[in-house]
Amino acid sequence: MENKVVVVDGKSVLYRRSRSSRWQCRIKLKDGTWHRVSTGTCDLEEATDKAVEYYHNSRVKTQLKLPQASRRFKSVAQLAINQMNTALEHNRGKKVFKDYIAALNQYFIPYFGNYSIGFYPDFTDITKQGDNALLGVSSNEQKVFTRV
Repeated sequence: MENKVVVVDGKSVLYRRSRSSRWQCRIKLKDGTWHRVSTGTCDLEEATDKAVEYYHNSRVKTQLKLPQASRRFKSVAQLAINQMNTALEHNRGKKVFKDYIAALNQYFIPYFGNYSIGFYPDFTDITKQGDNALLGVSSNEQKVFTRV
């Protein structure tokens, strides 16, 4: 049985790790880096279908200007910053966007940057803990976090 199968003209590669019976998929992203994901199946045909699906999903994310691989707060916050900067450059943004960008860069990205995007903090718990970085979180700062 083969341990490596090339799919989608070399932009997606299926392989098996030495200690696993399931197929892993490696997808070449637009920036040239490789992203790895498990197909969750031992069947080569199913794994091939999933590899093609993962590749096309990454292309759609590129077209929509979404982060292709990262599920971290930092990458999504950077996307929100880019959108707000674009809106400001085209005179479509609100004045408060400058404050939002500053809050994201100074407080939110350093504090929440490596958290998984599914994480949604309760600001009252954070301020009760006495953390100096987020002490006295205002409603405006909560709006920034919600925007991301």
